[in-house]
Amino acid sequence: MYDKVYTYPDPDKKEKEKKGKVNFGFKDILAMTIAAYQIIFVPFAIIALTMVALFLLFKLLFGS
Repeated sequence: MYDKVYTYPDPDKKEKEKKGKVNFGFKDILAMTIAAYQIIFVPFAIIALTMVALFLLFKLLFGS
């Protein structure tokens, strides 16, 4: 009578399959590239803009 045993699908099956292989999509690579660009270049951009602002300020205050 009970010859067919119903087994519930393993909820962690997809997670287990994902851990085996690492595949980055184009969007992931793009996002990582943008993140790296921001980490490297944003501080330099802030410093450069600050220097320009200070230069203009001193030119305004002490310029002839």
